[in-house]
Amino acid sequence: MWQMFERAVAQVVVSLGSEAVVEHNARMFGELSRTQRQIDVLVTGALAAYPVSTAIECKHHKAAVTIDVVESFIGKLQDVGIGSGVIFSTSGFTAPAERRAAGSRFPTVQLKKIPREMFLDEREVSMGEHGGASTRFKMERVGPGGKLVVLENPWYFDYAREALRREPGGIGLVACGSGFMLSSMFQSMDPEFIAEIVYFGDVDVQGLRMPIVADRAARQAGLPPVRPAVGLYEALLASDRTEPAGGNPVSQGVAADLASWLAPKHRVVASDILRSGRRLWQETVLLPAGVRFDSYFR
Repeated sequence: MWQMFERAVAQVVVSLGSEAVVEHNARMFGELSRTQRQIDVLVTGALAAYPVSTAIECKHHKAAVTIDVVESFIGKLQDVGIGSGVIFSTSGFTAPAERRAAGSRFPTVQLKKIPREMFLDEREVSMGEHGGASTRFKMERVGPGGKLVVLENPWYFDYAREALRREPGGIGLVACGSGFMLSSMFQSMDPEFIAEIVYFGDVDVQGLRMPIVADRAARQAGLPPVRPAVGLYEALLASDRTEPAGGNPVSQGVAADLASWLAPKHRVVASDILRSGRRLWQETVLLPAGVRFDSYFR
């Protein structure tokens, strides 16, 4: 789990359009210890032609990160000569840890919390497309725009990415994540780089629960709200190619709550599908050749 967390943080950093080099599980030689030191995520770039490095530590623990962890991180950075670092934690930080980080001048250390409820356990993370092969958090830049497109399933991520690379329009980033991992990653994004977030996924319980949780995480992180890709949901709901969802039908109240995230004109149809115990796969929507894919994400 923690290795996936580290890789996901690294992918978020590398996807924000910076020319910096991002390396997961890096090794650097410690001048003081005279030994190799491990760094979860190493970001190396340049400022006014001078090399600049930032080290990132990823902590997915049950208990809050303590001052000992921060102290150890500071010592590691001093050992390898890195002047700035960030610690991401799903469990927060103790007050002494926060004071120690705030008081550090070389290196400077930032502490960033990612809410635990936004991160899945091992069984949930291992679930892949349609319950099959394992998937991982992915994000790639397809254009210079500030719009982030989020897709539920990895196959559709690949399909959309290739189409948007040719004609991205205002779309800059395309992402796909296992379960709610993407929601966790919102906490590490800089709102300056994200102007809009649009989501498209399956019409089923999981496919509608994900954007609701992601929307809450995005707002908490100061990002734009996560809104539905109305054009794609329009095409999906019009297809009427439902399949059994493999579980019990949901109640009217739950169905209405989940469907409330969609555009008003789609809520009744989506709610009826959930209540019937059926679902619609997002892969149903394949656009004809010559149609601009980016126009469906408005």
